[in-house]
Amino acid sequence: MDNDLTLTRVYPDPHDVYDRSPFADSEDFDSDWWGDHNVVYLGSEDDLLYRADDSTGREVARILVIQEDMPIANSYGVPDMPDGYLEIKFFEVAASARRRGVGSRAAQLLRQEFPDQPLVAFSEGGDCFWSTLPGWNRFENRESPGNQLLFVSLPVR
Repeated sequence: MDNDLTLTRVYPDPHDVYDRSPFADSEDFDSDWWGDHNVVYLGSEDDLLYRADDSTGREVARILVIQEDMPIANSYGVPDMPDGYLEIKFFEVAASARRRGVGSRAAQLLRQEFPDQPLVAFSEGGDCFWSTLPGWNRFENRESPGNQLLFVSLPVR
């Protein structure tokens, strides 16, 4: 595992009328998420975009985080978060860097970036990954057991 990851906030060009991605094209990442005019650009200008680089400066992970004030459905049984939370909407490790601890380290750096705010992630095919992270609690939708699992990391006090 590369413990020398750095997490850097990425900013779209505010003058770009063409909605170009602030991320470089790469076959290592899902272009449907990170490419020009795609999913990560349909949100708000307040969305938080991050990249993680390894010790050589190579980009190895991308993360989209949004501030949420809406309560999570009661059916998940999560603790109350009256001041809102940060939802990890997209979290991807470069295809060439997977299964080496990069995602775990990037999640840890994100937790350090926001020590006083709850972080949540609805898992889409990443249940095994989120389940292995220290400090992340798993919640199932009690009313619809087949729905996405929810993982929550509460602030460390």
